[in-house]
Amino acid sequence: MTRKFKEVEKNILYKNIPLQKQGHALGWEPILFIILTILLFMFGIKIILFDFNPFFDDEKETLGSFLYFMAAFIPIGAGSFIGVAVLFTLVKNMILYPKYGKYAVEKSFDVSDIEIIQGKGSEDFIIRIFNTGGVKTEIKINLKIAVESALKGDFLKAIEKYRVKDSENINIPFMKIQRILETKPFSGMIYLRLNNFSTDMKLDSSQLIYSYDVFFKTKYKVISSLKTKEPLFINFYGDPFEKEINFTMNDVESKITYYFVEDYLL
Repeated sequence: MTRKFKEVEKNILYKNIPLQKQGHALGWEPILFIILTILLFMFGIKIILFDFNPFFDDEKETLGSFLYFMAAFIPIGAGSFIGVAVLFTLVKNMILYPKYGKYAVEKSFDVSDIEIIQGKGSEDFIIRIFNTGGVKTEIKINLKIAVESALKGDFLKAIEKYRVKDSENINIPFMKIQRILETKPFSGMIYLRLNNFSTDMKLDSSQLIYSYDVFFKTKYKVISSLKTKEPLFINFYGDPFEKEINFTMNDVESKITYYFVEDYLL
């Protein structure tokens, strides 16, 4: 299917950074957008409400001037916002269209099989997805274990028994990690989260992915540029694809992050 790039896709292409790596920090673009909107709004106020206000009488405020101000305030604000948004969109399109074109090609695939292998280096595991056409897609997964700070000592004690004698690292099979997280007092307070992933696509997914099990679906879409034929995004959907995960999480201590419950209650 050929279609125009969606706004979320255009924003990722414009930044040229995968969505899961963009973070939540306020960049220079939103700040510039706010500054330009305020400047345009102030300019509109000056022109319409002061320079060409038919109710201004010798620079004295009148009832007609006040009503005129109230009637024009919201349209000027909305017009300023829309004007800057249109300007940003035009600039973005001028940058993107020469590189990627205006249209995307979206192809859907059915998953025939999924294979999971032990990762190499910092990767925890690798998912190999085979579609019905025999094409393989690899997804490299990096996980973190989020531990509530009050349970730090208990959790470290629970995993210590898996340390190999005279070894610096603690390596635990994935299924045993899951069992530990399901037992009290850890259940609901310690959880696995997706820290990072990479696929065969240039910009990975156009959807925010928080958990590794999102990849275990019966279908997926690949979005490519019609102009360059380059695969840009891969999105997963459909029913869950049942697959047992067997791999060893190496150096577990290095994958632990701590959080405070109070931070989520504020």
